[in-house]
Amino acid sequence: MLILGIEITANLDSTFVLTRLDCSNAVLANLQASIIQPLQRVQNVAARLIKGPRPHVTSVLHDPHWLPVQKHIIYKLCVLLHQVHTDNCPAYMSNIVTTTANISSRARLRSASIHH
Repeated sequence: MLILGIEITANLDSTFVLTRLDCSNAVLANLQASIIQPLQRVQNVAARLIKGPRPHVTSVLHDPHWLPVQKHIIYKLCVLLHQVHTDNCPAYMSNIVTTTANISSRARLRSASIHH
């Protein structure tokens, strides 16, 4: 059996778990907790691989700076929309997003008159 160092194990776990979550953030957003819970359990197991089985999961998730799955999904979607809003994204992404201010039926919104 090959034993990896903690740093290598942490990098492999992060890569495997977080990239899988990031690929499907839009699909996973606003799902019921019962559907997200198995993903949270996978993340918890990955975190325990790094720290061992003894510590509580909450403290284990803090060390590699992992958010709980539901909060990670929301965070990544917010980052993505911020990139679209600030034009720091590929053109295909900004082409599929329409801001509320650009919808004629929504022009009366207070936020539609705010220019950033």
